[in-house]
Amino acid sequence: MTWSAGLVRGNRGSKWVLRAHMIALAATLLTSVVVCQIDTKALDQECGDPKMESSSILRLTGVVIRVVNADTVVIRETRGKLWNVRLAGVGGQENEDAVRTYLTKTVLEKRVTFWGKPFPKNDSPYEAVIIRKRTDVNRYLISHGLVKYRESDDDYAVSSHWLCVLGKLEEKAKLAKVGVWADR
Repeated sequence: MTWSAGLVRGNRGSKWVLRAHMIALAATLLTSVVVCQIDTKALDQECGDPKMESSSILRLTGVVIRVVNADTVVIRETRGKLWNVRLAGVGGQENEDAVRTYLTKTVLEKRVTFWGKPFPKNDSPYEAVIIRKRTDVNRYLISHGLVKYRESDDDYAVSSHWLCVLGKLEEKAKLAKVGVWADR
């Protein structure tokens, strides 16, 4: 793939669009194909039955109205309530700019489903898994090596099964040497 610029016509006239991001995206996708092909049955065997904890999970839908940082967004739930949501298992400190860019492009001003345990401690952010059009954002970030796995601050934030799966995905990303693991 090479650098290219294309002329795009819109209702505001012409503007030049540089498509260099395609190179980076293609490189990331090519190096992480192994990580993306995940045997979920094998993970379920290693991490336990996900259905055992599903009854205590709160599932909500809303629109992301702000990306606070690499692991936190603000979501306006369908009924109007604002939720300060931390992506469960995601630690984005090492690659903050890239992760914020990904979150901005993927979820900002878009409808998402988010789920986790219903009652966060005190005024702490609600730790949750965020789903956008069948893409699990937490899983994507970890499996592509954009972030490292972070242990939950709250033992009851999301299901222990899900945290186990995220930890296993990080192990696979390390072995494939993708993202933050490329030079290690």
